[in-house]
Amino acid sequence: KNDPMATYQRAVVFHKMKDHSNAIKDCNEALLLAYTNVDTEVVEEIFNLKGIVLTTEGDMANALRCFEDAIKTNNRYEDAYINKGVALKKMGKFSDALVCFETASSL
Repeated sequence: KNDPMATYQRAVVFHKMKDHSNAIKDCNEALLLAYTNVDTEVVEEIFNLKGIVLTTEGDMANALRCFEDAIKTNNRYEDAYINKGVALKKMGKFSDALVCFETASSL
């Protein structure tokens, strides 16, 4: 059985091992599996992890898209707001980052 959560957890391990290429590959696969299996509970976590990996690689534009997708999936997902704020801070967009951090703290 193709389990999106197992694939997501494998992506987490790849990220911890600093194997970002395989982490992103598994995030993409887990998203496909989640949507195919209508298992949307894990989708925001997958988008969030993919955003973290992309932030680590310095791909802020795509990281922001991932965090925004996580928030669209679950607008009360605190981690996505925090990580979006971190990416914005790294981009020098401090006022936008503050909005994300304030939103996260109000959830």
